[in-house]
Amino acid sequence: MFHLTPKIDYGPEKMLKREMIFVLDRSGSMCGEPMEQAQKALKACLRTLRCGDSFGIINFDDQIEILSKSSLEINNENLIKADNFVNATTDNSI
Repeated sequence: MFHLTPKIDYGPEKMLKREMIFVLDRSGSMCGEPMEQAQKALKACLRTLRCGDSFGIINFDDQIEILSKSSLEINNENLIKADNFVNATTDNSI
């Protein structure tokens, strides 16, 4: 019997780049605490992205709003843009 097992090295230089698209519901059902929790979770997820990863954010209710027409590379400047975008997102319960 002959058996081959490839060596798998998952060091940082071997990790695949990821593209994450976050979708945030801003409809009336997200009023108050649900919106706050969703915003907090989204911002926490953004901080798990690694160098070379990219992301996008889409807000929706009966319309959509996007952070950017194309995915943004993860870096401090784009994290600030994302935080501002998420913080400005409110539920449309009115």
